[in-house]
Amino acid sequence: MAKTPSKSPTAKSKVPEIVEYRSGDPLWIRWLLPCDMATVAKMDRLEFDHESWVEKDFAVFLKGHHTRLGFVATAHDHIVGYMVYEWFKNRVELVRLCVLPEVRRQTVATQMIVQLKERLRASKKCRHLAANVPDHLLPMQLFLKKEEFRALHVLSEEDGNDFYRMIYTF
Repeated sequence: MAKTPSKSPTAKSKVPEIVEYRSGDPLWIRWLLPCDMATVAKMDRLEFDHESWVEKDFAVFLKGHHTRLGFVATAHDHIVGYMVYEWFKNRVELVRLCVLPEVRRQTVATQMIVQLKERLRASKKCRHLAANVPDHLLPMQLFLKKEEFRALHVLSEEDGNDFYRMIYTF
């Protein structure tokens, strides 16, 4: 009897050219695994271009401390989004959030944020979910606003880049 390929959530996923995901389709959110790094790095390059992370950046960040974690969202055995964050004593910092352009506005990022909020509520220690969003990423700012984040202030860097400090509080 021939063995069928594994459809487990740990199977290595590739960035699909076209993902036929629609809101309401099953979406599996799981931990980011080492075998996902190439796919996640490729998605990061597509989204963030000159500010993108390579596989090594993800690996170094995630191995840097036990409070640095990540999720991937998979649909139809393909990674369609990811989230990387760092857990502090009283807050969680959202470091990266990306969804493939083909599946945006179909609740993928919302479902990842909801899962993270649920983990925060369960911890009863962290009261804030925070993100520094570059001023040129208006879609991300609007998405976080929809997710009940509020912009507290603008952070300016020496190189001229500005970031909005956005916070969700329980």
